[in-house]
Order: sequence, then structure tokens, then C-alpha cells
Amino acid sequence: MMPIVREGRVPVFGMLALALALTATEGGLAALPLWVVTLGLGFVFRELPRPTPASPLAVLSPVDGRILSVDACRDPYRERAARCVRVMQDAIGPYGLYAPIEGKLLKVWRDTPAGNGRQAALWVQTDELDDIVVAIHRSRLPGYLRCQVRAGERVGQGSRCGFAGFGRVLDLYLPEASRIEVTPGARVRAGQVIGKLLRP
Repeated sequence: MMPIVREGRVPVFGMLALALALTATEGGLAALPLWVVTLGLGFVFRELPRPTPASPLAVLSPVDGRILSVDACRDPYRERAARCVRVMQDAIGPYGLYAPIEGKLLKVWRDTPAGNGRQAALWVQTDELDDIVVAIHRSRLPGYLRCQVRAGERVGQGSRCGFAGFGRVLDLYLPEASRIEVTPGARVRAGQVIGKLLRP
């Protein structure tokens, strides 16, 4: 059976229970619509394995998607010059949200002060004090955003830290001296290297 993300277990298994109950009482034909909905929910909330490269200085994509842009920019959260990588999440998922690097989650912004349609942002700081910010835009479709990690907790490189549905745009702010290893138009998987932190 396909693994289901934590955030989808209630709707998927709730619908599965209804489908089984209706099948037992009214027959398979009557329950067919519920089985279709159950399969659809199972697809939406599927969770696929995402291997993580053994490279501690690598910055990973937090979602499956496509690179929209790579620019020099100003990080509105840390008020610093930065490199910005914008990623468009795949519309059909999966929708797992993964940590871009190992470190401590210092802050989670809700309804972020940076505006421009952003709904939340995560600030991860490495043990070497490199700051990575992931800003998540509002979804164009009804959906929800969940962060399983609280400020002050550590996150592993590429570890799953939440759920971001459906088809969102995310901005990653890296230190200005980082090397970006993707180009606009490239497809990426969650856990894939998109940049590297450079040490003097």
C-alpha cells in the first residue's frame, strides 16, 4: 500500500472506512463513488521516499517542482543581500515539505511580514551560522500548510518537516556567497541539491 503523509491520514482512512461500510451494507456499486474518492485522496496525500545526498554543505530543494528563477536579491526576513531560488511546486504533488539543510529552526513566520502573497516562512541556521530561509506563498487552490517542527528544534538535512499543498511557489534565500547549481526551467525533486554553501 502506498505510504500516506501524516496530514492525509484522517481524510484518506476516514473515506476508506466509509467506503468499506457502504460496500458491506449496500454493495460495491453503491459504494463506487466513495472508492473513487478514496483513491483520489490516496494519490493526493501519497508520500514517496526522497534520498538525501551525503554533502553537509549542500542546500536541498524542499519540494518537488520546477525552478522558476535564480537571482541575486535581498532577503526580506534577514535583511541581507542573498541569492534567491524560486521553485514552483508540482501541482499534482507529492506535497511533502523538507528541510533544505541541517541545523536549528530558529523562527517560523505565519502571515509573513514580507507580504507579496507569502503565507509562511522558515528560518534554518546551520551550526556554522549560515542562514537559509524558505518562504512559502499562498496556494492558488484550497489547501493547507503544516509545519511539524517548532522553533528551537533541530532539523536534519532533507528531513520531512511539514506539508505544503497544492502547487505553491516557494522562495529559498541563501547566503550571498552560495553557489547555485540549478538553472531556470530545471525540474527538481525534494532532497535534490540546488546549491552549496561556500567556505573561505
